[in-house]
Amino acid sequence: MKRILLLATASLLSFGTFANCEIYFNDPTDVAKCYEDESFAKVTSNLKKLKEISKEQLTYNPNVINDLNKSQKAWLLYRDSYCTTYSFYHGERNAHANCIVQLNNDRAKQLKTDIDAN
Repeated sequence: MKRILLLATASLLSFGTFANCEIYFNDPTDVAKCYEDESFAKVTSNLKKLKEISKEQLTYNPNVINDLNKSQKAWLLYRDSYCTTYSFYHGERNAHANCIVQLNNDRAKQLKTDIDAN
């Protein structure tokens, strides 16, 4: 069951990421951490792109970068709090990591949508 959940999480990521995490790590906890790091890298990359786009809009909204930073900080607090609670109710070994990966992927998609809208 634990392996199935880990593989389900992996399916959310690109095959290349899955392969790298599986190649470099054998312990399921280490693999899960690898997925967390890879998914958060997508969030960070998309946030950086959105900030670059937003710099062009500073004359229209001088607070846009500050607002993005506040939004990201609030999202991180939400993600961590939610996943901590989630892991209490879901007993699988990497419940917390699976939750983090899922929310990171959701956030990356959300930021990508914002990038594409500009």
